[in-house]
Amino acid sequence: MAFVDQADLASTAPGKGADMVGFQQLGTGASARTVSDKLREAVSIRDFGAVGDGVTNDTPALLAALAVSNSIYFPEGEYALGASNSSGARITSGTGYYFYGEGERSVIRRAGYNPDSCCLMFDSGSATAWIEGITFKDLKFLGDVATLHHEEIFGHLLVLHGVKRVRLDSCYFEGPRSDAVLIGSGPGGGTERHNFDVTVTNCVFDGVVHGTDGGRNAISFIDIDGASITGCTFRRWSKNNMPGSLCFEPDESFGIIRNVTISDNHFTECSGNRGHIALSVDNIPNDNWGNIVISSNVISDNNAVCIYSNPTLGGTGNGLVVANNMMRGCEYGLLKPSGSLAGLIFSDNIIVSMASGTGRILLGNGSATTWTVRDVQISGNQINCNVAAPLVITDNGENVVVKGNIVRGSTQAHMILGIAGTATTNYIIRDNILLGTPSNGLCQHDAGTHNAVSNMWLDNWSPPGLSHGFRAVKTDFAGNVYNHVGADEATAPGSLPSGNSSVRLKNRTINGANQTGILYSHRLSTEAITSVWQEFVPDYAAGHVFDRIVRKAVSASTWGAWG
Repeated sequence: MAFVDQADLASTAPGKGADMVGFQQLGTGASARTVSDKLREAVSIRDFGAVGDGVTNDTPALLAALAVSNSIYFPEGEYALGASNSSGARITSGTGYYFYGEGERSVIRRAGYNPDSCCLMFDSGSATAWIEGITFKDLKFLGDVATLHHEEIFGHLLVLHGVKRVRLDSCYFEGPRSDAVLIGSGPGGGTERHNFDVTVTNCVFDGVVHGTDGGRNAISFIDIDGASITGCTFRRWSKNNMPGSLCFEPDESFGIIRNVTISDNHFTECSGNRGHIALSVDNIPNDNWGNIVISSNVISDNNAVCIYSNPTLGGTGNGLVVANNMMRGCEYGLLKPSGSLAGLIFSDNIIVSMASGTGRILLGNGSATTWTVRDVQISGNQINCNVAAPLVITDNGENVVVKGNIVRGSTQAHMILGIAGTATTNYIIRDNILLGTPSNGLCQHDAGTHNAVSNMWLDNWSPPGLSHGFRAVKTDFAGNVYNHVGADEATAPGSLPSGNSSVRLKNRTINGANQTGILYSHRLSTEAITSVWQEFVPDYAAGHVFDRIVRKAVSASTWGAWG
């Protein structure tokens, strides 16, 4: 877009376009526009006195430009701007704002070092009013964390309270002392604002300093309904007692975190205490957050996705999809230490982590709690790590499917499900390929109450030679705790784990013959022991008897004949 120099306008001869903008003759059908018309469409901040030297406070120039037009062009330069909760570059109303520049050559930074200031602020001032239609394109926001270090309270670059239809496109955010972008609930976080439809595309967020002196987060969402973050790079975030790269953290119970997509981004070098993507939604009811998709991202180090939620399970379900991500060197691919979660799909992710103690999927904090996971599907993931147990669920849980995963590198057990004081209902663990030689094989089903009618373990593959392919440390129907190793032809009926289980046997004596095949065990009722039965399906091979055979329990210690 061409911009008209004031000297050129002054020298234009009357009758030759003095009140017209443009340098070519008007064609047929073209309409004439005055200088004031054109200025209302777009102005350069330099035309209103901006110096752009990074030292002079250019806030008055910005305010003068905004009095004429909502479209502001920032030519190459470094513009010091300042906004506070009550003054400066603080916009409180209007629609259709468009700020744009020349990429990394057009720099916006904070004017002075007032701790109660940012570069720019949009604040509607009300929970029922919005500033609508805001675009930032091809600009660089520059912070001072490298020299002034962390500032917790208000050292942000861009602040948005009470906005709709915001777009950040091809912008650079570098080195803020606090957040690069804060999408909040009013000054101080204690007043009510709601934000809608924020799109962040092709931006670079570089924290510059991370660890002891780092800033806060790349983007903090205090309240958002509708956000899309795609094609961005996040690196070097944040101070080690701050959450991490993307933080969803409502301050008050009225907060909303809903309808969010995070896709095709690259996350690396995170020192935050929660990870790259943190859902810190424990301050709001569980019904206030959900419909979140995290897909096709490349995530390295720290934790990939971390959830702290309200302990009270919501009535509608959350809806969280984490799919098709590459997670490399992450301590946890998915971590939910506390709170309830309903409606999770964790699927088709590749988790690669060769360091000891990394790579886990953890739902629960490892102790007896009232936390709940419900309606969970963990499927199609490739997990290669060196850790005691790659997949752990130690919450009360129901309606959980773990299916079609490929797991290698566990040292204790491929899965740990349940712990004392918790219950599992409707668990289906099937069709997983479990490689390596963990000490407890396929699954350690730990102490807790396990629903014998609805839990199922079927068609999982473990290599031969393990001490046991399935291990349960569980309670019986009366709630008494006992240990059980194996679920094979030598197991007494009363010692079988509850539910359905299967194990592959090789060269074992079954029905008087040396056989190889799959043994299915079923204990589905709290009634008499005679409801317990086994079915053996042999391989078809020379020397093996090819008959599907069944036996039922006679007593807790005795099987009937195969038939």
